[in-house]
Amino acid sequence: MSMIRWFYNLLYGTTPAQFPSPYSIDEAVALLSNKVNRTPGHGAVGTVTAQRVELTRERVFSRNSGRAVFTGTFETEHGRTVLKGQFGMTVTETLSMSFVMGLILLFTVVATIKVVEQPANYAFLLGCIGLFLVATLVCHSAKLDIEFDHAWLAKIMGAALHSDSATPSPTSPAPIPPAA
Repeated sequence: MSMIRWFYNLLYGTTPAQFPSPYSIDEAVALLSNKVNRTPGHGAVGTVTAQRVELTRERVFSRNSGRAVFTGTFETEHGRTVLKGQFGMTVTETLSMSFVMGLILLFTVVATIKVVEQPANYAFLLGCIGLFLVATLVCHSAKLDIEFDHAWLAKIMGAALHSDSATPSPTSPAPIPPAA
């Protein structure tokens, strides 16, 4: 069961995070908006409003096919402003990885059925299993690259909000604290 959970998290997992700020919601929105680029290019790009924050990292001379996305909202918690949200992948990436992995899994199931019917078809089954393992490795390396972007975005958001700490989930890499 834990292998299924790992695979599910590989494709659909998100990392919760929160960034406290000593400022009001309007001031925090303004501070974070100043750090966000309005035009595509190098840096953090996206939308920052009190009701919705959606940020992603874009790199120059990169296709940005593996992109980290932070989605969240500003809330007041115990009289303090907190940006709460989660890091994840874009919907397009999640759907395309799901489609490819599902198709390869379907081929593997069909190959397994064929091998049960005729043991001479084992080469096709081995090829499908190998393809499934390679595709899983590619998805895993893309997910690791995206997690580095999570840390980069956390650093930018923490610095913009003058957050002394960002609280990620215990299973994710810790965001880089803002420079003093």
